[in-house]
Amino acid sequence: MANRYTIQQAAEITGISAHTLRYYERIGLLHITRAKNGHRRYTEDDLGWVSFILLLRNTDMPLPDIAEYMQLEKEGMDTIDERRRMLRGHREILIARIAQLQDHLSALDAKISHYSQDDSQPLNQTQVAEDIE
Repeated sequence: MANRYTIQQAAEITGISAHTLRYYERIGLLHITRAKNGHRRYTEDDLGWVSFILLLRNTDMPLPDIAEYMQLEKEGMDTIDERRRMLRGHREILIARIAQLQDHLSALDAKISHYSQDDSQPLNQTQVAEDIE
């Protein structure tokens, strides 16, 4: 028989709170089976879905979009094209965000470099701004 985990065990394994797991279930991101006593029982597959949800959240996908994706997943194989489209769209957003963060990192590196050049000279903010561009 496959491993089954209580909500506390699932929270410990995934690193998120039991409250968050209940919330994800309430908004339709997860569909967890229950034991005869009514307690939630998480499977390895459920934990895999939690990990995927966390990945999407950590890449700033909004919860309504994740809920839409999860609903499409629940509907089965006929929705693969739509799910692929959603993930590709999110990937493009993520690529743009990474590029923006790279620009910010370059600006910080320029500022650090400017500070490292000559500590005896007063900092000229106009020159630093030009260095960044």
